Amino acid sequence: MALVADVILRELLRQHNVTTIEAFWRRLGVTKQYGWLLWHGKIGLSGPMIKRIHDTFGIPLEELVLVERETPSKRRGPRPKDPPEGGAGA
Repeated sequence: MALVADVILRELLRQHNVTTIEAFWRRLGVTKQYGWLLWHGKIGLSGPMIKRIHDTFGIPLEELVLVERETPSKRRGPRPKDPPEGGAGA
């Protein structure tokens, strides 16, 4: 088996004929919100979730353990304020 870098869950699911996010979360039996987070790689896969996806969709465990979280986007908004000189209660 060739090593594949940056395996994304939604691409792996599409290879196994799971083409919509709704089909994914409904068949898996999770909430829409949790399914969205998994589908988009916002959260990583736990051991029990890997097993559950394997049991539900028949995706080999060897492929599921290669799934990576997507790289978080850069922080938006203003930078946090620097703490005042001298620390608290100075």
